[in-house]
Amino acid sequence: PVTWQDGWPLMGKDINHDGIGEPVPGGKKPKVGRNWPQQNPQTTDEFNQDSLGLQWQWHANPKKNGTN
Repeated sequence: PVTWQDGWPLMGKDINHDGIGEPVPGGKKPKVGRNWPQQNPQTTDEFNQDSLGLQWQWHANPKKNGTN
């Protein structure tokens, strides 16, 4: 879950009140005014189309030192 404090997102749940959010296994789906169909990530590596699946995209080029 994400909450907001002073305009900043706080992620996870602060279980032991140390100010650090811990990951949670799940949460409630927010109400957004209508129902949307479930979307699943791409799972196939079959190259039988003219374009690559979305799983072959990446968020950035790697840094020169080899880390992201």
